[in-house]
Amino acid sequence: MHANSAMAPALVGIPVFIPHAGMYIFIHFAPFPCFSLVISPLQALYSLVLKTCLHTPSFMEVPFYMEAVSLDRAEALVAKWKNKKGNLIMILHDIQDAFGYIPEEVARRISRLLDIPLARIYEVLTFYHYFKLNQPGKHKISVCMGTACYLKGSSEILEELKSILHIGDGATTSDGLFYIESVRCLGCCGLAPVMAVDGTIYGNLKKTDVVDIISRYSKEA
Repeated sequence: MHANSAMAPALVGIPVFIPHAGMYIFIHFAPFPCFSLVISPLQALYSLVLKTCLHTPSFMEVPFYMEAVSLDRAEALVAKWKNKKGNLIMILHDIQDAFGYIPEEVARRISRLLDIPLARIYEVLTFYHYFKLNQPGKHKISVCMGTACYLKGSSEILEELKSILHIGDGATTSDGLFYIESVRCLGCCGLAPVMAVDGTIYGNLKKTDVVDIISRYSKEA
């Protein structure tokens, strides 16, 4: 699709800007629900056009339908650890367990509740591989890249997955169905090469097995 033909649906509907804490809450419902904190209406329009026309993911955006639930649950999780030393890691782990990733607006709320810089939170999030900044897909595919699996061809399994699903490592398909991640070890070295889908282990894999496994989960969707 050319950029000019994609631009029309992006501008359907009226965007809403609500002043908030020196910034703006930006809400737009077409062609997808979008909720962002932005510095100015011009920045929001620029982000929307980029995302729709160039298919560029916006780091600032949080799925609109999750906003109320996410912040309520996040505040409860923060309260659970608030008065304990070294609480940031514990809070982030609970947030990730609850939502599958760390939404940007939730990170901002944690910053306000704990009175710590947002930069400190992202310093932790980007240091530890465990934490995810983007919402994962419905089905999480983990490919073991440990020594035994790697020597038996796990890199080929990963490349085949990327080719079939048209995404890279650490990414989610556009329909939100699959998320791929490479991991250091799944603890099944005797079955190498191994991958797991939602915790279900598939061992002694061959490259040709991948499409059949993916198709099973696609049919269930």
